[in-house]
Amino acid sequence: MCNFTFGNFTDMADEPKKLTYETYLGLDKLLKCQELESEKEGNRVAEEHLFIIVHQGFEIWFKQILEDFKGVIDILNEPKIEERTHLSGITTKLGRCILILKVVIQHFEIIETMPPAVFLNFRKYLKSGSGFQSLQFRQIENTLGLRPETREQDQPGKDYKDALNTEQSEIAKDSEKGDTLFSVAETWLKNVFGTYVRDRVQYFNVLSEMMKTWAEDTTMEEHHRGNKEAFDKILKEDTYETIPDTHVLMVHRMLGKKTGTGGSSGYDYLKRTNQDKYRVFMEFFNMGAYLIPEDYKRGEKPYSVP
Repeated sequence: MCNFTFGNFTDMADEPKKLTYETYLGLDKLLKCQELESEKEGNRVAEEHLFIIVHQGFEIWFKQILEDFKGVIDILNEPKIEERTHLSGITTKLGRCILILKVVIQHFEIIETMPPAVFLNFRKYLKSGSGFQSLQFRQIENTLGLRPETREQDQPGKDYKDALNTEQSEIAKDSEKGDTLFSVAETWLKNVFGTYVRDRVQYFNVLSEMMKTWAEDTTMEEHHRGNKEAFDKILKEDTYETIPDTHVLMVHRMLGKKTGTGGSSGYDYLKRTNQDKYRVFMEFFNMGAYLIPEDYKRGEKPYSVP
């Protein structure tokens, strides 16, 4: 009779998978995601591989941008923000997002190595597939603070969510309702103003007087003086009004006036969205026009210094 000892036997199927560079990054899945539609149709166009890689790169970077946006929103939603410590985390995350967007723009330089005529060789296989259907891009817009009523409609009566599937449409709709970078930054700035400005009326009077002095400074040419009329408009609530690219040029180069693959108007739609009402932080965009030179900042500061 044979005796078997099972005490030290380990079922190989139950062994934990060894962590390697490949398994950590999921390369076994990632590097198999490039399925060429032209190849499926028996007419492989090699440049379609580049087209897929570039757009997958966009989506990976979009995911990181959304991660950093969420981190900034979480910080600004803290019950008590310590500016000296929390702001460094915010600037790090937003600074990284800026660098990522610069990298994303460089992707266009890569895709422009593909001749437009070659793109047309596989464009027909893309059918209704279009960047217009990028959920993450829409989430980025919504998380920044772009409101549904501000959006351009590519086609009359068509909402951007119509291009998404049911699950994606719900995710996009939720991102329209959640906190945005604009809303949390606006709340934080209001709190900062309320905390450090001793007297609201005095504060605006001091700013107005500074601008008046600059506007009336005859020691410099007129076009170098401050514009008091424009400045006064942003200091008074009853007169204040929000002063109301690269991808566009690439699309025009590739498609000219052709309709986008997803049925959008392509270049014309992108051109319409590249305007001021799509700039969420217009106040920051225009802030440079309202900066007052140090020479005119005299007297006691109208706010407390922490």
